[in-house]
Parts: sequence; C-alpha cells; structure tokens
Amino acid sequence: PDRSYILEIFKPPVSFLLKQAAGIKRASMEPGRKVAGVVSLKHIYEIAKFKHSDMNCAHLELKEMCISVLNTANRNGIKVLKTD
Repeated sequence: PDRSYILEIFKPPVSFLLKQAAGIKRASMEPGRKVAGVVSLKHIYEIAKFKHSDMNCAHLELKEMCISVLNTANRNGIKVLKTD
C-alpha cells in the first residue's frame, strides 16, 4: 500500500458559531429559563449556509440545516429574533 489518506478538516461546531454571533463566551446554564444571548434569523441562515458545505451536513437541505441551527440555539439558551 502507498499509505495515503484523505484528511478532512471540518468547520467549527454550530454552538461555537452561535456563541460568536451572539457575542457571548458561555451558553446558558439554564436553557429555557435564562437567555444567554440574542441572534437574528439572518445569523441563523448564514451559519446554516456556512456549515452546509461540510461533508457530514451535505446530505441535508438548507431548510433542514436552518432548523438544526435553530434547535442548537434553543439548547444553548440563545434567543432568536425574527427581525434584525
């Protein structure tokens, strides 16, 4: 064998990108009760579009990826505003 391999480097996790967009360092310790930060739907769309090119997310449609990012924001205690 020629000992070759393919190295795939993924983009940062969605929770990291959401915390950056919200301007916080740590997610809420009590999601659903306390809000750690706020992002807009535009942020959600941009994060979904950015992560959509990853190999492990390529099989999802962009709408499904947006829903996944919304769920991650909810689990981290980040509130999503419909307007900017």
